[in-house]
Amino acid sequence: MTQRQTFFKDPDVADSFTVNWEFWLAGETLSTSSWVIASALTQVTATFTTKKTTITVSGGSAANTYEVTNTVTSNSGRTESQTLFIEMREK
Repeated sequence: MTQRQTFFKDPDVADSFTVNWEFWLAGETLSTSSWVIASALTQVTATFTTKKTTITVSGGSAANTYEVTNTVTSNSGRTESQTLFIEMREK
């Protein structure tokens, strides 16, 4: 997936971000999901269903943008990654 997804987060709030893998899966389902996040962020939770992955992160510093990468494997063994860009903005 090559589409750049940018999200906004307040550094003082834990927020959740979701990747919908349905188009890439083309009828398959997700069997694994893992996340790599910037060291300035803290992973609170990470879950996935048959078609979507969700991560909740806290932390970060205002005026910075962090990368969060989700790597998934389908039930047929295909692997793909998607990087989210999380821009910090104080609310």
